[in-house]
Amino acid sequence: MKKVNAPSILVIILLLFPVFTGLGVKQLPEDINKIFSVNSLSSNDCHMCFHWQLLIENQFPKIGIYVDFSNYTSWDAISTRTWNYPYIDYDYIPTYDEGGYDILFCAFKWDLDPDLVGLFDSAGSSSPFVGGMNFYQYCNPEYDNVLNHYLTELNQTQKTEYFYDLQSILFEDLPAISILYGNAVYGKRTSVTGVDWDLLYKDSQRPELWKDTDDQNLTYLSVWDLEAQNIYRSKKDPNYSSSGKIDSQWMNAVYGRLFQRRQTSHYWEPEITLNYTVSSDLLNFSINIDPNAKFSDGSSVLAEDVEYSYRLHLTPLVNSTKYSDLNNWFSSNHSIEAIDTYKLNFNFSRFCYSPLKILSEGILDKSEVEPLISTYGYTIFNEVPLTGNVTNSLIKSCGPFELNHYEPLNNNTVKLLPNVFWNNLTSSGGNNPFLKELYFTTEYGVYEAIDALKLGSAEIMDSWYNPSYTFLTSDPYVNYEIAKTGSQAEMSINMKHPVMGTGELTPLGTPEAAKVVRKAISHTIPRDLIVEQHYDSVYTSPGTSPIPDACVDYDTSLQHHEYNIPLAIDLLESIGYDVRKEPTTKTSFMILLSMTIGLAVIGIRKRRKK
Repeated sequence: MKKVNAPSILVIILLLFPVFTGLGVKQLPEDINKIFSVNSLSSNDCHMCFHWQLLIENQFPKIGIYVDFSNYTSWDAISTRTWNYPYIDYDYIPTYDEGGYDILFCAFKWDLDPDLVGLFDSAGSSSPFVGGMNFYQYCNPEYDNVLNHYLTELNQTQKTEYFYDLQSILFEDLPAISILYGNAVYGKRTSVTGVDWDLLYKDSQRPELWKDTDDQNLTYLSVWDLEAQNIYRSKKDPNYSSSGKIDSQWMNAVYGRLFQRRQTSHYWEPEITLNYTVSSDLLNFSINIDPNAKFSDGSSVLAEDVEYSYRLHLTPLVNSTKYSDLNNWFSSNHSIEAIDTYKLNFNFSRFCYSPLKILSEGILDKSEVEPLISTYGYTIFNEVPLTGNVTNSLIKSCGPFELNHYEPLNNNTVKLLPNVFWNNLTSSGGNNPFLKELYFTTEYGVYEAIDALKLGSAEIMDSWYNPSYTFLTSDPYVNYEIAKTGSQAEMSINMKHPVMGTGELTPLGTPEAAKVVRKAISHTIPRDLIVEQHYDSVYTSPGTSPIPDACVDYDTSLQHHEYNIPLAIDLLESIGYDVRKEPTTKTSFMILLSMTIGLAVIGIRKRRKK
């Protein structure tokens, strides 16, 4: 028997390789059938978002989905296709070609307590919208039922279980496909401990628990100027605006409240409240104040002080920045009533998804402020603290610290000292502040702020500097901390879309098939790659559920869908789509030609041997 030499064997293997391996190459878009097309909608105000959106849309053809048109436009134009759709030609939000939308790339920022009322429930998707922004048009009776239990449950353990169920349902149904969660980066000296960075970002920090093991004197650097003189002029919305950021930081340390957030779990817990009861309709809260609660001058905090502080917010002439928000929940000043020395009632005009947050406004001493208003009028709220006609009356409160120095013209510096009467407050644990002095001051330059940390002249730099974490790891005494911001980038899905939403135009024609389509789309998102390539990696993390990781009771057991194109194709083919093309005539001819050439080479070599 004659042997075929090694070169001939190599030629045969190379030429017949496609036969043994299918087609021999990883499938490309030209090997995929087009199964349906969509149009995308997104805002034109985010350059970075454009890059990861383009990256995601470039994955769609790999599973047979084509983007016919990407509309980068203004929020006004987006709103008329989504949450402000005019309902002229349709009594629902139609597809993009019909004036609505198919997919919306967008981002939202959530509070620690998620406001789910009307967001994904059926009531929020009615026409016109009732109490919500369910422009997804997502309707699931199981979700509605669990949400109702979640909103009305007072037992925290059971409430947590309901919230986990809600997250699981949304993760499974995917009316919104989460892409990224946002993070913030703080710089700090390594000597700083006891800070809950998530609470700090949301301006709900517990500064009495902060420590600086070097000398217990801590300086906090901010990029913003002092703007607000007291809580009635505070502009800061911790979910959206940076305006008033430094104001909210020092005010949160000075003003005492009925309730505050607990570190780690972020549940609401009493600060100067001893105990409370709630009516069966969840509209009346009866509060008993801790008799040990004291203002920074040692005087007791009474029910009338709390009543007066809230009624000032609800008085239009005060021009409080909290007026609109509180007026949303209380019909009049008389909605807050002092019953006796330490007891008062709050009567909400309608259901509130986070009532204890509403009951966490700062408290003033009525016996001091009321006579000043009688003498000088409401203009006192515009005076600089520790000066003018009111000196410290509007900033004397029952929090863990008291205001010692306020200088808006000298590096915007605030100096706080411990409230020596705080340790009598048994309801909140009786923790005396560990810090001896706490400063909030402005430093405009990011590199100057980092240098201050390295030199030890400051201990914390605010996340609004957006420092690169690499600059904060070059010194052995400086490091960084990450805070969850509650921001989430997502693909919002129109649940009336005939393929992705209702499923009527899928091969199976069912809503369950549409759910499979949405899951396949989720598997085309290279979340890890986006985090790695398009952001300083600590600033984002892969998105999992439509409810972001900063929310209280976020379910950490849920894992984001991996980027897996073959799996996405398998999912689509499981519901009847022919995604992968069969080998074409041309492909078969090339395989046959390869075999023929291989055999011819063998024949030629045989003849040469003879």
